[in-house]
Amino acid sequence: MNYNNDNFKMSDKKSDFVVLKIIYPLIGLLIVILNPLSIFGIALLVSVPFYFIIFKSDSGKRTFLFLTGGLYVLFLLMYSVSPKVQYLEFKFSHYNWIEVDGRITDFSIDWKSGKNRKSIADIKYQFKSNDHTYKREETGAVVHYTNSIFWDSEKDKMRSNAILESDVKDYINEKNYRILYHPKTRKSKIMMPLNMFLFSNSGGFNIIFTTSKIFLIPLLLMFIIFGNTFKRK
Repeated sequence: MNYNNDNFKMSDKKSDFVVLKIIYPLIGLLIVILNPLSIFGIALLVSVPFYFIIFKSDSGKRTFLFLTGGLYVLFLLMYSVSPKVQYLEFKFSHYNWIEVDGRITDFSIDWKSGKNRKSIADIKYQFKSNDHTYKREETGAVVHYTNSIFWDSEKDKMRSNAILESDVKDYINEKNYRILYHPKTRKSKIMMPLNMFLFSNSGGFNIIFTTSKIFLIPLLLMFIIFGNTFKRK
């Protein structure tokens, strides 16, 4: 009996080691790699004074890691919902890119199915640099998430595309965009729009919103079931 208990304890320790020391760090590293490194740098810098002021130095490394991770997720969400912050971060991390005058020549709206269902806008634009005119196209320059849980009907897709089309037309009329260009590599990027907040364009907000809907469904069902039970009593 003790032998079995010892085996269970050993297996639990091994599983904890694999999860805490291997799986979690790998997931965290993947998230950091797939997102701007500057966001992680800011979270790390902010977490240091917070750690020593609030938790003191004797709280341990795990507390510091949780604090840094929490701030990093918060900053990522703020970055996700703010095109203006995305634009400023890009300029900061790509300091050798310059803004150039240009205009949007055409755009197209399409529906992208799959795991992240959304409407996307492909933008065609042109600009001048050193008396040379460049014509480029940015795929998925602007997106519109429907925040749906399971699926989107054809009517939902058409409505989402129509909303995005209307938004893009407004951005063009208001010149709510910037074109950035790297003279040496001749790479360019259009960033549109430059709103301080835009939730429909945020993948992070889409994940949080749809997840909250999923959790609300069983709660709503429980409320209906127990509500009917109390009424009968």
